[in-house]
Amino acid sequence: MPAGPRYYRDLTEAVLGVRPPAELDRIAQEDLTSLAAGDDPETAYQRGAELAFAGKKDAAVHMLRIAIEQNYCAYSALENDPLLDKLRASPEFAELLRAARFCQAPLLAQSK
Repeated sequence: MPAGPRYYRDLTEAVLGVRPPAELDRIAQEDLTSLAAGDDPETAYQRGAELAFAGKKDAAVHMLRIAIEQNYCAYSALENDPLLDKLRASPEFAELLRAARFCQAPLLAQSK
C-alpha cells in the first residue's frame, strides 16, 4: 500500500497493530472531529469500516454517516461487510441502515 495520505496507510497499520494503540486512538479522534467535506464518500465508508473493525464505534459511525450523507448508499455493504460485525448490534447501526435505505430509495424508484 502506498504511503501517501490518500491511501490512509496509517489507519490500516494502526488497525492491524503495526503502530502503537495510541496511534489508533489519535486517528479515531481526528476522524470524529473531521467533517470530511468534499472527500470521496467511498473513502469515508472504508475508514468507517476499518474503525468499526478496530472497535472505535463513535468514529466508525461518524465516518459511515458521512459516506451515506454524501450519497454513498451502501445498504447491502452495511449488511454484509465483515468489518462491521462489531457495530451491527448497536442502535447507531440501525440508524445507518435506515439512512442508507432512504438514500437508495430514489435510485431504486427510477430503475422501475
